[in-house]
Amino acid sequence: MNRPETVEVLAQLSTEGAVTWITDNVFKIVLLFIVVVLFVTSLKQDLGKIFTIVSGVLVAMVVLGFALTDGAIDNTATWLSSLFTGGN
Repeated sequence: MNRPETVEVLAQLSTEGAVTWITDNVFKIVLLFIVVVLFVTSLKQDLGKIFTIVSGVLVAMVVLGFALTDGAIDNTATWLSSLFTGGN
């Protein structure tokens, strides 16, 4: 049987700090993992595969950035149209 003090302490615990840290650092962790994989691959001297992986990762990061950023598509469309219209 639990004591009331234990139940109060357990009720105050939460995972918000861990969730916030993971969401704030998920891209850094993924990029670190990718860098380690690329480093290990470069030790095998398979440069064609390395460039293929890097270009695929860059394209995926751009698409993910568009998907997660509010208004990114609208801002990009405005910028592209200003290139052709001279900013008017």
